Amino acid sequence: MSLLPLVLVAAILAADAGYGVSLGTLSQDPILVAVTAIGPTIVILLVAWWTCRRTARHVGQGHAERMAGAAALVRLARALVLINAIFAVLALEWLGTIRGLTGDLVFVDELIVMLPALGALYLLGVAWYPIEVSIAATTGNPVPLASRWGFAWSQFSIGVLLILLPALLIVAFIEAIEAIDTSWISDAWRQVLFLVVVAAVFLGMPLVVRGLLAVRPMAPGPLRDSLLDVCDVHAVRVREILRWRTGGVMLNAAVVGLVGRLRYVLMTDTLVRMLPERYIEAVMAHEVGHVRRRHMPWLFLSIVSLVLLAEVALVPIPVLPRGDSLLQLGVLLVVLWVGFGWISRRFEQQADAFAVQHLSRSDAETELVTVEAVTTMIGTLQAIATLNGDRIRRHSWRHGSIAWRCGNLARLAGQPRHRLPIDTVVARIKLATLVVGPASLAVLFFLHA
Repeated sequence: MSLLPLVLVAAILAADAGYGVSLGTLSQDPILVAVTAIGPTIVILLVAWWTCRRTARHVGQGHAERMAGAAALVRLARALVLINAIFAVLALEWLGTIRGLTGDLVFVDELIVMLPALGALYLLGVAWYPIEVSIAATTGNPVPLASRWGFAWSQFSIGVLLILLPALLIVAFIEAIEAIDTSWISDAWRQVLFLVVVAAVFLGMPLVVRGLLAVRPMAPGPLRDSLLDVCDVHAVRVREILRWRTGGVMLNAAVVGLVGRLRYVLMTDTLVRMLPERYIEAVMAHEVGHVRRRHMPWLFLSIVSLVLLAEVALVPIPVLPRGDSLLQLGVLLVVLWVGFGWISRRFEQQADAFAVQHLSRSDAETELVTVEAVTTMIGTLQAIATLNGDRIRRHSWRHGSIAWRCGNLARLAGQPRHRLPIDTVVARIKLATLVVGPASLAVLFFLHA
């Protein structure tokens, strides 16, 4: 999942607050604004569509290696579509153009602004569908594919809605709260209501996810029992293990929910069907590691600390125009891109190490990380990358590359199982988060006092 959809939401909020820029006459002509906002998206879609159809023919002829290039192009297309939308919002007054037609309706104008990008992201799933069909036709165990449109909806839900929907709900509630007459509610109660809404959205998202995705409880049996045993061993409570019907050949897993009563583990049907049981256990241990190490709340706290740190970093630089909020937004995005990405990759590395620690438990005679556990986790990551048509050296901003992760795992063999270097690194990250956040807040309070 990319975070660019969230950046688009942030861009809309920034434009709404007056932080955008104007490109002169171009921004003043509604037709030119619409053409510039939508035209590049159409071109990107056409290129991706043609590439996917061509690649599907090659895959059907036995050239499965062509899939990796097409997957890279589709990922690039998704990024370019969102970057174009962000540019239109911040530099072309796209939001103001839409409001000139609709008025400032609660959430309606923002949704229309995002529709070209969201529609393009959905259609990229439609474009990819022939490749999935070719893959299914050339494997010995074909995947029961959904329809073209159902498959695209599944991919759109996984890649976009899961991360975008909470933000959209919060934005909609913010606008609704701001629209309440001040005679009905004070500013203090507005803030309280906002915090309640945010908490409700995040706590209730697992139920939304269950309704949004095509999931069903994993059937009772030895595999389900062994996966629940992983949770029990590490005292991680889950409501249910859900089998995730993606309608394609994607191998993936995720854990959603902050509290046990509303926490689900999702595994795609293809992952369950194609991976050995030991690999599936490794995947489960990785997801449990995220929960056991409390990565989600710490990621949230790290974002807050980085935002405060960016504000403090701007203070002593006299050459920066303090009134240029767009420049401040740019600095903030750079700090988050570098800092949050680095932290997120270390958390992912710790989840990999947690899986290795779990797999090493089967050898009761040693307190060291076993070679078998390391090779199992490395094999799991490589198998998932290969079956997803991904390059092991492709860098992911939040997760790092598969090659980087496997290299980190290889160095764990023979180390004390309860004292791994990455655990020390993450402990320092958490300590720094607890120090930097309050310290930055204190500095800002002192400067504005």
